[in-house]
Amino acid sequence: MTYQNPYPDTWRPGAEYSGAELLEQLQAVVAWASPDVILWPDGHDRHPDHRAVHTLMTKVSPALTGVRHWTYLVHGSLEWPLPKGHHPAWPLVPPLLIHLQPGWSYLRLTPMATAKKLAAIMAYPSQMRVLSHFMRAFAKANELYRQITRL
Repeated sequence: MTYQNPYPDTWRPGAEYSGAELLEQLQAVVAWASPDVILWPDGHDRHPDHRAVHTLMTKVSPALTGVRHWTYLVHGSLEWPLPKGHHPAWPLVPPLLIHLQPGWSYLRLTPMATAKKLAAIMAYPSQMRVLSHFMRAFAKANELYRQITRL
């Protein structure tokens, strides 16, 4: 049995749900957008959906010349980020084992940018009902990312 995309306002309504189809659509979207920078979940993210996106992007991105590639973490470890809750003046640092990976960088945020990030996080009421303490912990004084130089 195959499943198809039932949503009319998507890239390919009616398309089959499969890895090959998803990869083809991702390649088409990236070619259409012609980006200078692409950000996607890091391969060390603990969420399987995020790792799947990482795997797909590593198949798409080598064909893109002149594009900078950066990754980020959402689910870095069971107890990350710390401390939980809203602490906008504290830095977001890599999880214990991942900080040993080379290439992690920090982008300092202004207090206004941190407040806007918190507002964006809070715009997802279903996530906030269940994961409020976890989600608010991402609105810190910086962003954490890793530039991918070799794929």
